[in-house]
Amino acid sequence: MSNLISILNSGESLEKTLVLTNLATKYNPDFYLKYDKITVFYYENLPRQEKNLGVHGTLKGLIENIKEKNILRYKSLDDLWEDRNYILEKIYNKNRISNRVQEKLRFDKKRFDKIIPQVPWSFVLENFKEFLIDRFINYNKNINLEFLDFKIKSEEIIKNIPSSIWYSKIYLLNSDGSIGSKVFWKDKYANSKKNCEVLRGGVVVSPNVHMFLLGIYDIYKKENDNDILIGFRDFSKRRRVSYEQGINLLKKSNWIEEPRNALFNKLLDKIDEDYGNISSEKKTNLAIYGFLNNIL
Repeated sequence: MSNLISILNSGESLEKTLVLTNLATKYNPDFYLKYDKITVFYYENLPRQEKNLGVHGTLKGLIENIKEKNILRYKSLDDLWEDRNYILEKIYNKNRISNRVQEKLRFDKKRFDKIIPQVPWSFVLENFKEFLIDRFINYNKNINLEFLDFKIKSEEIIKNIPSSIWYSKIYLLNSDGSIGSKVFWKDKYANSKKNCEVLRGGVVVSPNVHMFLLGIYDIYKKENDNDILIGFRDFSKRRRVSYEQGINLLKKSNWIEEPRNALFNKLLDKIDEDYGNISSEKKTNLAIYGFLNNIL
């Protein structure tokens, strides 16, 4: 039997990946359970369209959207400041802030409040992380959950930029609390050293979909294993050039079309019915946390 890298059920947060994988394997067991190993990836998320939104994957998103606060370490955003020594030590140990920045944040609440709520909660809340993993996927022994660190992976990619790189973009949470972005253009190879320095300064490094797919392709090539298949689906309702270009690259590998994640799509359809025209960020938040709140 072969192994599957599931693009369809990977996502820009731990909780999104867990919900997607849980629903996909329940709805399509005949497809997924035939593989010896199914690898799904999660990575870091930052708000794109709505800068003040607590997007899934972040401490702010989790605290604001999980209703059962007793299962969390923190019941409000104010609790983060009270527990800042613990939090800053965790983030420092993840190599996301320097010792100098750690000490500044310890005594600067305004700067702390701009940065820390945007940090991945999985960096800090290890017990809740293990609780969710056990609840959602540990019953499937063939599922392999991996964190894809784009602070490292992006640097590996831009040092060996492929010709398709001009669709790649990363979003950065800077050490002053601002959120910026960096686009990689094919005519700027000479700036790769400077680009890497920008990445190293990021507290959070969140890829766009094209950079994510380049990261998957890089992993696939390094594995050099003919028994690995990459699973994905083409967009059916709307055209997204950055996704299409990344998928075209993946089609050079051993690939297979994954079945629709019908249960998750139903969640999104219900959000459309209830809320009408809202941003994709807010819609995904409502779907993921709505599902979690119903079962936690």
